[in-house]
Amino acid sequence: MSTQVSSSEATGLNGERSSGTTSLVTVLGLIFAFLLVFGGFYVIGSAFAAEGYEAIVFGAGVLIDALGLWIAFWLISKID
Repeated sequence: MSTQVSSSEATGLNGERSSGTTSLVTVLGLIFAFLLVFGGFYVIGSAFAAEGYEAIVFGAGVLIDALGLWIAFWLISKID
């Protein structure tokens, strides 16, 4: 005996019902987070060319990456 759940009754991991749509805030937030993470990678890579400021530039790149990951994995779920 198999029980089927229609798409209108599907629930997510946290018990909220999902209508199958993605909000514009989610899409724009993920694009912004993507740009921050890969921009942070670029800044980390360019730290090797910044003579005298390697640690500062590298640390800034790590902070940019952390911000992008925070937006993608925590902030968007709280906003949406």
